[in-house]
Amino acid sequence: MKITQRQSDFLKILLNDENININKISDLLNVSPQTVKQEIQDLKKLFIKYEIEIYLNNKNEIILYGHENILKMLKETEDLNEFEIDNQIILLIILQKNYLTLQDIADELYTSRSLVEKHMQKIIKKNQNIYSKRRHGIIFKGSTLLKRNIFINLLFPYFSGINFKKEISKFNEIHFPILNYLNEKTINNTIKIIEEILKIEMYTDESTNKIFLSILLLIYEKENNIQYIKDPIIKEYDKNSKYEIIINNIQKIINLNKDEKNYIIHILENSKKIELNNKENMIKKMSPLITEILEIIKNTVGINLQNDQILIKNFSTHVYTSLIEKIKFQELIDVKNTFKEFKRQYPLAYEMATISAQFIEKKYNISLSQEDIVYFTIHFQSALERSKEKTRKVKTIIICHYGISVSELIKLKLNRLFPELQIKKVLTIQEYKKMKDQIQKEKYDFIITTEKIIEEKIPLIYVTPMLLEQELNKIRKVINCKKINNILTIKVLESKIINTNQKNVKNIIIEGIKYLIENNYVKKEYLNSVLEREKISSTNLNTIAIPHGNPKFVKETKMVILRLKNSIIWNDSKVNIIFLFAASEETVKLNPLLLSTFYKNLSKKEIEEKIQQIIKYDDEKFRRYLSEIINY
Repeated sequence: MKITQRQSDFLKILLNDENININKISDLLNVSPQTVKQEIQDLKKLFIKYEIEIYLNNKNEIILYGHENILKMLKETEDLNEFEIDNQIILLIILQKNYLTLQDIADELYTSRSLVEKHMQKIIKKNQNIYSKRRHGIIFKGSTLLKRNIFINLLFPYFSGINFKKEISKFNEIHFPILNYLNEKTINNTIKIIEEILKIEMYTDESTNKIFLSILLLIYEKENNIQYIKDPIIKEYDKNSKYEIIINNIQKIINLNKDEKNYIIHILENSKKIELNNKENMIKKMSPLITEILEIIKNTVGINLQNDQILIKNFSTHVYTSLIEKIKFQELIDVKNTFKEFKRQYPLAYEMATISAQFIEKKYNISLSQEDIVYFTIHFQSALERSKEKTRKVKTIIICHYGISVSELIKLKLNRLFPELQIKKVLTIQEYKKMKDQIQKEKYDFIITTEKIIEEKIPLIYVTPMLLEQELNKIRKVINCKKINNILTIKVLESKIINTNQKNVKNIIIEGIKYLIENNYVKKEYLNSVLEREKISSTNLNTIAIPHGNPKFVKETKMVILRLKNSIIWNDSKVNIIFLFAASEETVKLNPLLLSTFYKNLSKKEIEEKIQQIIKYDDEKFRRYLSEIINY
């Protein structure tokens, strides 16, 4: 199903405020309360898919369950956002070499001529470069640069850059018949060119996507002999340009004329790179300023950040490029919505940012924006987080397209909040694409991402740069689960395996607990607690049994696995393997879900089947395979 813009806005409202009522939402969306209720109904199937439940009480207040899944739903349905009819018409026009009649447009988009005519009036009014000529039709009359920029803006929301081919195919399937115009050779050549560019220069994910769309349309226009209309903003190509190598490599894929070379260099020069040139010089130039700022902060708020080299490097680079040289990067964060949130979540870092901004404004006689304050806050919050780092245990990576500073803040905040978390890498989408095979081999527990990822076998957790509480709760749950699985893995690998000929339930339990008592893992009373527990309700699960007793009689957590040479009747099933997991009170207190997770895993039919396949392996091999199966 497609998602309308209004539905997308509705979901974003829910994401930012789960305690909201219908009337407030209707005001924000500028629609009636009844329309909001209908939108909830229309989204019902998607809510079910993402385990989100929405109810209304008698006061028209929303009762929401599964709030932590809304961001995931928004991310994974981005390419379902409706490509409105106005956009379809504009895209169709800019792909044409000649005039189009209203009927041509209606036929291509499988809609009525009257609907096209109605929308065309609005489109022509808004877009001066779309021109209607009597008895000819409609055509785009602006410069080629302007046309390509419109093309980029139309398609950009539907591309993540992970797999351009599949993203084009999906756009074609859901939104617009673009493959009627783009052939496989055009797409393949564009991908090859992007690969050549990225061998020499690394661009941000956003810039990479825009470069791809720019060159895609360039090649399409070249193949279809669509006239190139110059724009004065594009300068003449300099043969001694630093992009000469890139141009030469592209020439091996397609022949470029002078205008095409000029255009490609123009977009490369105006796209944001990951690494900035002459960073060392920037740091050197800004060092006195940053030192002075950090001294003021130390004297004002009593925190010394003067030894944080990462802060000095990143803050120096940011101040120099965006304020001194006035290189304004594309806005990567929704500043309007983020500013208040950052001020609330990071009050100390915000205070430091404000102190810095006031000092810079006075020194350079400039005015700083809210965007500058937000980015300053990120730098200082990252520095504060760095001072609180601890050891980690659960492996993850972060994929973030918001830039180095935001990525660093996410990483450091997560490190502080979750000391058991080991963040091995922080990647852009393009870096992730190159390392995908390696990432699969390295067996990460999950991936934390601000960007939609497709076809990933590793579990994904979607977050925003602010790391809202519901997002942190989601991460917390997964970490707790992984911690439990790690404990289970260790206990399985350390388990005692007993191969026995015992032929009744009581004797099997006695044999297992005898080992635990003799090795000082449990008190003698543990045996009776296990037998009494078995009387209350049998612990057999088909071919497996999981007897257990009172943790207060356990001195040290230990697992005993008894393998039977011949199956025995255990209540109402034939059992041939017994897991006796003696967990201490301390272990249960620290990991309250440990036992329930263990028993839940063993109750899964697929796990039981896998255990039966390895039951006759030697002890060491059995433990190794079981440790993998138990976390399946």
